[in-house]
Formats: sequence, structure tokens, C-alpha cells
Amino acid sequence: MNNDTFELEKLDISNPTVRRYIVQEYGLAGFTWVYLPHHFNLEPADFHPDLIAALEDVEEEMVEIIGFRGSAKSTYASLAYILYIALEHHFDFILPVFDTSSQMKLAIANMRYELENNAMLIKDYGITFSSDKNWSDSSLQLLNGVLIMGRSRGQKIRGLKHRQFRPQVIIIDDPEDLEWVKTKVNRDKTERWMTGEVIPAQQETKAKLILIGNLLHNNALMARMEAKKKADGTPLFKTLRFALIDPITKKCTWEGKYPDEAAIQAQKDKVGSATAWSREYLLKIIAEEDQIIKEGDIHRYKNGMLDERDERDSGKKKYPILDAGGAQDLAISEKTTADFTAIVKGWMIRLDEKRRLLIAPHPFNQRVDFDGAVEAAVTAMKDMPLGSRLYVEDVMYQRAAVQTIKKRGISCFGVKPVSDKRARLQAVSPYIKDGTVLFPETGCEVLIDQLLGFGTEEHDDLVDALVYLILSLINKPSVSTGGKVGKI
Repeated sequence: MNNDTFELEKLDISNPTVRRYIVQEYGLAGFTWVYLPHHFNLEPADFHPDLIAALEDVEEEMVEIIGFRGSAKSTYASLAYILYIALEHHFDFILPVFDTSSQMKLAIANMRYELENNAMLIKDYGITFSSDKNWSDSSLQLLNGVLIMGRSRGQKIRGLKHRQFRPQVIIIDDPEDLEWVKTKVNRDKTERWMTGEVIPAQQETKAKLILIGNLLHNNALMARMEAKKKADGTPLFKTLRFALIDPITKKCTWEGKYPDEAAIQAQKDKVGSATAWSREYLLKIIAEEDQIIKEGDIHRYKNGMLDERDERDSGKKKYPILDAGGAQDLAISEKTTADFTAIVKGWMIRLDEKRRLLIAPHPFNQRVDFDGAVEAAVTAMKDMPLGSRLYVEDVMYQRAAVQTIKKRGISCFGVKPVSDKRARLQAVSPYIKDGTVLFPETGCEVLIDQLLGFGTEEHDDLVDALVYLILSLINKPSVSTGGKVGKI
């Protein structure tokens, strides 16, 4: 609970004088507390005070808000803020803009509903508009003279005037969708509309442009506007980013909505798609054309499959192991900013007349020092079949790890990378896409997230280990034997 919330809870909002004091003293935060509690019935998020401050700051004329889905960014900006500045008459001409006309009409209808049915609003602000004269499905004109006119993306905005006023506050809410941003033609069209219609339409003084949305593509409007500079080199927009998981602290930013890991996992399960989760909740752009591995490329096997017995001979396993091994990507550091040491293991079997590599669930993925990395390798390989090999990237200090692991009785071989990480993943991608490589139904979630978000994920250590494993077990001729170093 923040300090403002604590102070507000002590005030008696049944008293109209107190209500006016709250709005005058606390601004938009007080307005939502008093008049719109049904829209804000959870403890505020860590970032909500910053969001409110950015909306209210008259010195910040261009603000871009990039927030996770369900972060209440639209409820604050496209409902509460508009009602607040309209009823308090801070501006005369407000222009909310949405992706489609149906979204725009729904937003106008929601505002009208509050003005006609919110008893406390009506009691304190009076009858604010005449429903027979000052209402259409795309606009509201309040009796105090304020005009709220809705628009959808691509509609003409330039040249609009309400009495002597050009649009003073323009709020563009989720101007694009996933289908629209797939083509460069559409992305260019949106930017031309933004720079040719929206920005020139705004009043030159006492004006505010607010852009709200998510990162749907690394070259769509939100990303382009974030990168845009003024003539002096400073950013055109003040940009605020609100991810569900803080990228630095790794903590949830809205515990009032997601109080624990179970709640976050439940929402992640509901979303289903790892790509959508990364994009919509973690603010990591993963454009389809940039993905080497997509969700549809992931093939799975049933956990416990290797323990199944042949129906004709209960003593035999249904899927005998043809080969097995592990691969380790070393990162010798325990610092919180360091990469992780990763170990991915797998078994080769014959399934449907084809050799398949089953990736073992629960790969090792931790920050450890040198001794910890060696111990992790020894422990990981203890339960692997006799003759299994561990493949370790053989560069710099990793070479010492190869020798140390060998001394611990593990069959360990060094491999030298001959290309960059992206090229190596592309090299093994056909094996993943055609189902030669199978992942367990559960237990490899982090690995799969790194695969799908390769290039945008903060860490890709598990992907590196997976690539070495695939190349070493499926493409064994490229790895020399006898303890010599091969090339991958």
C-alpha cells in the first residue's frame, strides 16, 4: 500500500466537502479513489503512482506508456483520466483514439455510463451533459463546454476544431494489433498517420499526447515512437515501461493482482502461448519473422515414456536407449548479473522408424562458481546410461573444466564453436522442427521460453547447451573421439 492510499483510507468520503478536498489535494489518484473504486478494487501496483504522475504532468507534452496486458493503463488513461480532466475542466477538447471504431464507441459508451449512472459523480458534478443533444456513439459534449470526441486509427484528425480549440489532449490507446503489424506496409502506414495526422492536429500550447500500448513488433508504432528523437537529440516521447516482472529485481510489480508465484503461473497457463506471455506480460518483442523456433515447431513426448514396458515382454523397455549424453554451457560466476551454467541431457531412441532425441526434463540452470560447475556436471551424469558423454564448450577457462570433469570419472569431451549462437541454433533448427528432437510435456519450460525468445531473452544458456547436445548426439561425426577437441 502506498502512502497516498493509506492517507485516503482515513478520510470520510461520505462528506461532499471531503470528496472535493481529496480531488483537489490528490488529483487523478483521489478522483479514482472517490468516484471510480469499482474500476480500481485492488491494491495499487508499484508503478501506478508513476503512471498517474506521467498522465498529470503538464510539462510532459508527449508520453508513451508501454505496459503489460491487464496493468490498468487503459483504465487509467482512457477512462479515469479523461473523466477527471473533463469534469474538472482542465482542457476543452479531448480526443481519445483507438484501433477500431467499435473499440472507440465502446469507450465512449463506458464514459457515458459513468456520467449517467455514477451517483456520487452526479451528486458532486451535477448533470454533466444532455443525453438527447450532447451525445453520439462517438462523442460526448459536456455542459461545461468540454468535448470528448472519439476516433479510430487512420481516421482524419488534422484540422479538427472545437470552437477555437484544436485537440488539446490526444490519447492513442492500443493503435495496432498483431495481424496489422505483420506487414511493413501497415507499419509504415500507421507511422505516416501518426506523424502526418495526429501530431500536426494538436494544439501548439497547453497540449498533451499520450500513446498507450504494448510492443507487438520491434518495428511497429510503439517501438518507432520510443526511438524517435527531437532535433536536439533528446527523445520525442517520455517513455514508461511497466512489465509484470521487474527486469532488474525479478519481482512482481503488481502483487495486489498477482500475490504469489502460483498466481503468476496460473495466468501464464491461461495465456498458454510462451510467445504471447513474453510479449504481453514481460514486454519482450518476439516478432514471428525474427524467431528461429516458433511454438508450432516444438514437439513433445509424454513424461515417463522411457519407463514404459513392451507389452510382448514385460521385462523389456518399450523404447531402448540407443545413445545418451549431456551438454554443458559454462558461466563461472555467482554474481546476480552473470549468465547461468546450463546442463541439458537427452536420450536417443527409435520411435516410428526414426531416431529421436528425447530432451530430459529439469535441466540444470544455476549461477555457480568453478567447483560448483564441475560438481553439477558430475551429479548430472551419474544417472545417465553407461557410455554417456558430456560435451562442454572448450574456450578459455572451460578447457580446465573439461580436464577436471574427466578426472572425476566422467567421459567428457570439449567442443569448439565455429560460428555465432544464432547460426548454431539455425543449424539445428531442422531437427527441432521435424520432430527429431522431442521435449517433455513438463519440465523444460525455461528452456522452451529461451528457444522461442532467442535474441530477446536475457539469458540463452540453456539454448547453447541444447544446441551442443543436438549437434553432438545427432551429428556425431562432427565431434572427434578419444578425448580430442571437435568442432561445432
